[in-house]
Amino acid sequence: MSGTTKYVSDKPCKRGHTIRYLSTRTCVECALFHKARYREDGRYKDQVSTYNKDHYAKHRDKNIARASTYHAANKERANEISRLWRKTNKPKKREYERRARARRRDCAPIWRDKEAILMFYREAERLSELTGIQHEVDHIVPIAGKQVCGLHVHWNLQVLPWYENRSKHAKLVEDRLIKEDRGT
Repeated sequence: MSGTTKYVSDKPCKRGHTIRYLSTRTCVECALFHKARYREDGRYKDQVSTYNKDHYAKHRDKNIARASTYHAANKERANEISRLWRKTNKPKKREYERRARARRRDCAPIWRDKEAILMFYREAERLSELTGIQHEVDHIVPIAGKQVCGLHVHWNLQVLPWYENRSKHAKLVEDRLIKEDRGT
């Protein structure tokens, strides 16, 4: 019986179904019916969406710390999971890349120094090979920020390890800007 998730009950549910989930002892057909009904009900979807957004915002730092700790302890496994996701979600990955290119293109003035920008990408690649940790080019003032939109120019770029860049998301890290203005 190992690996079984359902069983046949001697006592049927109030609608006459006999197959139940082993973990919760609820009727399989009734559970599927309720799930479908809730999906059709727009209010339920909005409540869940709001709850999920609030919950994520409330626990964001804790989740990022947990993910970073897991990745540091299980680098090979985490990299394998990432490779598998990229392999199985090629259309979604292409869409992310397309949107990122479009944002850079829209935020790239014609007077930008393309050679200076290219140097940042070369430096990220060099550091990745040297340290074994993937480095990425990050926009100090994000080009997809909510409050402000930066430019894709060399003075708005920096090279960061991937985990620092991803944990920053599209947020403006004001502490870093203030320290740089003061020259510290």
